[in-house]
Amino acid sequence: MAGRLTALLEQESEHQWLAIGLFALFALGGGWAINASSELSGVGLASMDAAWTQEDLLDVALMDGAWTNTHVGLVDTAAGQRIYMQTGPGAESFDLLDATERATRLFPQDDGSVWWDAEEGELRGVTSDGQRVTAATGLQGEQVLDLVVVDTADVYGLVLFRSGTGTGVVAFDGLGGTFSSLSAPAGVTWTHLLDMGPGHVLVAGWRMLDGSNPASPDVVSVVALLSNDRGTISIDGGSMDGPEGYVHSLLHRNAEEAVLATRFGAMAVTSTGERTFLQLPSIAAAVDDEGGVWFIGSSESSSVVIWDGTTTNVRSMPSTLGINVEVSTSSTATWLLFGQNNEGKLVGVEIDMAHETSALSGRGFLNMLFLLVGVISLAGLGASWWVEARRTLE
Repeated sequence: MAGRLTALLEQESEHQWLAIGLFALFALGGGWAINASSELSGVGLASMDAAWTQEDLLDVALMDGAWTNTHVGLVDTAAGQRIYMQTGPGAESFDLLDATERATRLFPQDDGSVWWDAEEGELRGVTSDGQRVTAATGLQGEQVLDLVVVDTADVYGLVLFRSGTGTGVVAFDGLGGTFSSLSAPAGVTWTHLLDMGPGHVLVAGWRMLDGSNPASPDVVSVVALLSNDRGTISIDGGSMDGPEGYVHSLLHRNAEEAVLATRFGAMAVTSTGERTFLQLPSIAAAVDDEGGVWFIGSSESSSVVIWDGTTTNVRSMPSTLGINVEVSTSSTATWLLFGQNNEGKLVGVEIDMAHETSALSGRGFLNMLFLLVGVISLAGLGASWWVEARRTLE
């Protein structure tokens, strides 16, 4: 028996070393090819040709729909501000929703609806299937800056508002009920709300740095975790400073963590108030379906930085971004960025964030090929060993 095993090992060693050597060469070549394919695929001009091509786009929000770029847009036209919904690439899929001078931003929600400040004391919105919705806020004269709909069935939520030079947060029940508001701390201006789970909302904004010139202030971002108990709102633990600059993005990374981004840096914040500062300046940010946070810079940017919660990965683009980003919107798969190019024309750029994992992309194809060849090679080695083992040991 021992002699047969010795013979088997001697016979197999030649084949095994040859196979292992060839597989090592394949592994080295495959690793080089995958690394060489680090150029970000799925980047190009946005396939949208409705109102924003001729008018000043103030804000845009992607929605779920049969068309990948189904969206609601807020534009400033010669006749005034207009809010529209587009469900397909052609003009026939364009639907005017509202004409209001109050709205300065759109308020997309986790349920797929998009809302806006329609008129004094009233919010309006549209669901992803095109149904119109309204809710009374109980506000009088205040401007709505952001909105979180906590209960979609009863249209209950929180409103971030501006009153004079101050900002605050108040609950609303959709029926015009009266609730006590919570004002931002002295010197702090709140600008963004984000739902952090039952009873908690993250609020973000900015404050002027001490000694700063009021005419051209240096500011630092500020965040606070709010508790909401049946309309009674309070701050948990006080305000916390973030990176310098105004907040341009406040996004969910996962159920427990949010990411705040400014032109000078970024910060991850958990639902318990733990902070992680990131030296990642950006003009716009988005989150993919795996919780990776994508950051992009100026029009001269030729790469995107992706933070996965632990490490960063820099992916080069086929060319420079080419636009000065003014507004952006994203789903977990698509990122749309809009701004003026060097010729002063409004242009949209689309980044397919899901394309990275697709077998149709260069990197995805190489990953799939590398895995497939590796499995076939190992299976071949195993089958060869099994046949030779049976022949030798018989």
